[in-house]
Amino acid sequence: MRGWGIGWSDEWDVHASGPPNLLWLTEEECSLYGGSVEEIVFQVEMSDGLLVASWDSPEGGGITTQGKDLRDLQEQVTDAVRCHFDVGTVPRKIRLHFVEDPVLIGQ
Repeated sequence: MRGWGIGWSDEWDVHASGPPNLLWLTEEECSLYGGSVEEIVFQVEMSDGLLVASWDSPEGGGITTQGKDLRDLQEQVTDAVRCHFDVGTVPRKIRLHFVEDPVLIGQ
């Protein structure tokens, strides 16, 4: 069983069901971290050939990270969220919102 499931991968977490733009924490992580925030939403944009994800905290500050492709971005976002939040406050869900729809095949 995978540690977390994401919709763009063909390897789904058996406990995860939902839209493809969610990153899910395992049951063990949720019980360890507590997840006082249910969900946070990252805005994702392309910049200089990289995917850049940013989240602004309501208390000020936030998280910005980047990845060379979607898989790399997923890993960077998940790692950044775990580093940013204290134990007991890590959100249960991380949503990626693409500011512009990605084009898979150009003309």
